Amino acid sequence: MVQKLLSIFLLLFCVMAYAQEEYPVYFDVDKDVPNKQSLTRLKTWIKDNEDVEVYKIYAYADSTAGTRYNLDLSKRRAVNVLKFLKKSSIKVSEIAEVRGFGETNVFSENLSNDRLAIIYYTKKTEGRFAATLPPETTQSVIDKPLDPEKTIYT
Repeated sequence: MVQKLLSIFLLLFCVMAYAQEEYPVYFDVDKDVPNKQSLTRLKTWIKDNEDVEVYKIYAYADSTAGTRYNLDLSKRRAVNVLKFLKKSSIKVSEIAEVRGFGETNVFSENLSNDRLAIIYYTKKTEGRFAATLPPETTQSVIDKPLDPEKTIYT
């Protein structure tokens, strides 16, 4: 029984790790709305991905201004992306985490790569939002234990 519970927990953990997908949205210096190119790409992404649910939006700023200002700017970026998504056909989870991190994360030496928001989402399948696992990982953990060579570890 304990082995079955551990197997179920491991499978759920793997599904959660595997399910997460992300989409970047870029901003110009000192702006809290997506830049023109990123906004165009975002609109296309929304049209092509009406079957997703957004559960987290994290936004960042580069280090060109003060720490407090950058924290506020990144929070505004996250909220503006959230507002834009809610006006679209994309489903946003009622408990979606929306956070700004200021300049705390440096993604590259190119400052424009640090001016972004990342949309984290899952794809919808069969009326529910869930991960689509590769066929070799969809065996029943109750019927038999997982094959370690076919298990996804992250």
